[in-house]
Amino acid sequence: MIQYRSIKVYTRERARYKGKELSSAIVSYIRSLKISARCMVFRGSEGCYENGEIVTNKLVALSNDMPIMVEILLPIAESQPVIEKLTSMVDDGIISTSPAEIALFRTPSSLIPPHLLVRDVMTEQPVTAHPDWSVRETIQRLVDEHLKALPVTDKQGNVVGMVTQGDLMKHGGMPIRLGLLSTLPKEERSTWMEKSNNRNLSEIMTPHPQTINADQKVSEALHLMVRKALKRLPVVDGNGKLCGILARIDLLRLLSSKVQTAHETSGPSTGGNQLQLVRDVVLRDRLALPSHMPLREAIDILAQKAAQRAAVIDTDKHLVGLVTDSILMRVIDKKTSTILPLRRFAARRAESLQLSQVMKREVVRVTEETSVDEAIRLMTEQGLKRIPVVDAEGKFCGMIRRDSILIALSRSI
Repeated sequence: MIQYRSIKVYTRERARYKGKELSSAIVSYIRSLKISARCMVFRGSEGCYENGEIVTNKLVALSNDMPIMVEILLPIAESQPVIEKLTSMVDDGIISTSPAEIALFRTPSSLIPPHLLVRDVMTEQPVTAHPDWSVRETIQRLVDEHLKALPVTDKQGNVVGMVTQGDLMKHGGMPIRLGLLSTLPKEERSTWMEKSNNRNLSEIMTPHPQTINADQKVSEALHLMVRKALKRLPVVDGNGKLCGILARIDLLRLLSSKVQTAHETSGPSTGGNQLQLVRDVVLRDRLALPSHMPLREAIDILAQKAAQRAAVIDTDKHLVGLVTDSILMRVIDKKTSTILPLRRFAARRAESLQLSQVMKREVVRVTEETSVDEAIRLMTEQGLKRIPVVDAEGKFCGMIRRDSILIALSRSI
C-alpha cells in the first residue's frame, strides 16, 4: 500500500496569504495540484496563542480570531514540495508532519475528476502544418514525427484545418497508408511524391475542424470526441489560438494514472469505475481468418474489407496469431522483387504460403474477465490501439479498442 503523510497547519482566522484567508489559500493550492490528496479545515471554538492571548466563541468574550487547523493527507512521495510551498505561505502558524497509516482509501468519484480541465491533460506545443505547404511537405512532417494527423494553422496561430492520413488517401491520392509508404518501390514512391509536391495542403485538408477550449472540462472533451467520433481535438486558448492537442491516448493515459493511484492505495476497485470487465465493453474488429488460409486469399479479404489486420484462428476458433497488412507487405517483399499495395496485389502469386507461416504468434491478449483497468494499462504502456479478446477457452471474441473504452466510459460519467 502506498505510504501517506499527514501535514497539519495550526493558524488563526486573521492569517492571510496574498490578501486571502490563509486556510482558503491552502485549500486552493492543494486543489490545483491535481494529486491524490485530501484537505480539511477545522475551526476551533476556543484556544490560546503563544503570547497568552485567549480566544473563544462564548458570547461573554466573543473573539473574531479563532484558531484554525488545516490538515492535508497525501502520498509521502508528493509531500516535500507541498511542505516547502506551505512554509512560504505561512507567516503566522505552525506546520507539523507525521506518517499516516491508511487502513482504507475509497472514493465513489469518477476516474475523470469533475474539476479537471483540458489544459491539464492535453499535449502542449503540438506539431503543426501550414495551409501553404505542399502535400509532400506535409507527408514528410507526418513521417518524421511518427504522426497520423496535424492541426493546420495560419501565421497568427489560428486553427484553419486538420489533415489526417484519411485526407491524404481520399483527397491527396496517397496510394497507401503512412505506415507502409516506405515499402513502395523506390521509383513508384518517388513518382508519386513528385506529383504531391504540386498540390497545396489547403486543397485536401479538412477545413474548420472541431476545437475545444483549454479551460473546458476533460469530461466535456470526452463526450464531444465520442459524439463526433473524433480521434483528436485541437485545443485553443481564450484568444482562439492553438495551444495544444487532445487525443484518445491522452485520455487513456489519464485513466491509467488514476487507476494506478487507486490500485496502490486501496486495491483494484475504488467504486468509481463502472467499467469493471472487458466483457462490459462493446467489442469490434471481429474479422478472423483460419490459419490454413492461403496468403493470396487472405490478401483479397483484407483488401475487400479495407482492413489493416485480422485475428488468425485454428479450426476450433482459438486465437493463434495476428496478421496485418505490414506483415503481408514484408512477406511479399521476400517473395517478389516488387512491393505493391494490397488492393493491387490480386494478380501476384501467393498461393504457396499460408497464414500460419507468416502470422505474428506472440500476441498480447486479454480475456472477457480481464479488468478494463488492465486493458487500459496494456494499451498505454505498449502503445496498443486494440487488443484481441478471448473467452475462457481461448476462442477469439473480437478486439477491445481505445474508442470502445472511451464510448463506454462516457456513458458512465
